Amino acid sequence: MTGKAGSKISADVAVFRVLLIAFITLYGSFAVINFGAVCVTGVAAFLINHNRFSTFWYQIGVFFNFVLAGLMYFLIGREIYKLIALVNRGETFSSDSPRRIRKIAFLIFGLALSGAIGTAIQVSTPPGEMVSIIIFRVIFGGFGTVLLGFGFLVIAKVIESGVTLQQDQSLTI
Repeated sequence: MTGKAGSKISADVAVFRVLLIAFITLYGSFAVINFGAVCVTGVAAFLINHNRFSTFWYQIGVFFNFVLAGLMYFLIGREIYKLIALVNRGETFSSDSPRRIRKIAFLIFGLALSGAIGTAIQVSTPPGEMVSIIIFRVIFGGFGTVLLGFGFLVIAKVIESGVTLQQDQSLTI
């Protein structure tokens, strides 16, 4: 009976692993394509457009919102892949798990910061928008991402407590 449950868990983990590899590959390729598009359109717009200063800063905002965010999503996916590998080996409460989850949380914070910087640059590039609206869009846009990062920090702390309890239990037996 336990053999079937173990193989069922392994099959589920294998499916998650395949899906994650597909998503990481897709998102990584989109990040590379976006980087190329930012470079090409930025240079073309800079050469053609008469308002070069505005175009330059808008392209910097696109870089923060898409290219840098794509890199962070890729790194988050890689850490999730490593967590799935730990679960597949049966090391769910490994001392490595909380560290990886904390790394995901800090990458999510970086994602929120990158998005805030990119949004601030892109929104403020065309003149005429009020500063209070810019500040509202930047703060409101990244608030959910910051909350998600704090949620991952809480999960890391809970798993760290579980690791400590498991280590204490293994010492008493």
